[in-house]
Amino acid sequence: MSMIIPATESEKTILGAILLDNSSLRVIWDIIRPCDFAFDFHQALYEAIFRLHKKHNLVDIPMLIDELQIAPLEASYLYELANKCPSTNNIKAHAEIVREKSVQRQLASTIKDVHQLMKIEEPVEKQKDLLADYLEEVAVNLRENEIDDLELISLLVDITKAFSGSLQVMKFEK
Repeated sequence: MSMIIPATESEKTILGAILLDNSSLRVIWDIIRPCDFAFDFHQALYEAIFRLHKKHNLVDIPMLIDELQIAPLEASYLYELANKCPSTNNIKAHAEIVREKSVQRQLASTIKDVHQLMKIEEPVEKQKDLLADYLEEVAVNLRENEIDDLELISLLVDITKAFSGSLQVMKFEK
């Protein structure tokens, strides 16, 4: 996990809201995907919720327990999610928070990867090729994750800032 603080309570609220009212899922399924959750168990729950909803058009805690074959402690966590969910009314706002944190983690990871890439002890031409390959990989990832224009612009600004010092060094080495 990156240094971006996860939206733990929003993740719990989303999962609890879906367990309380399955129609909540329709409000958010275009906003977040399993990979947007910071915690592996939350990702697994969200994936299982989708599978069950697709298969049976409904989801409840016993079905999730069977689907995931989880231990009693994890099962009690599911009941806690449902019982402590304040409301299903704000699920869309919580989904947007979780998605925003996910994008921030992806950006931080991308910038970290870029910094690592630029530290490679390779000739300038090789660095340029590696950089081009990496940016193509980032572009594919962005298309698959359906990041909107504003998020894309923000990502490009951050990448440009991360590259600026390294690119200046590459110019002087020519």
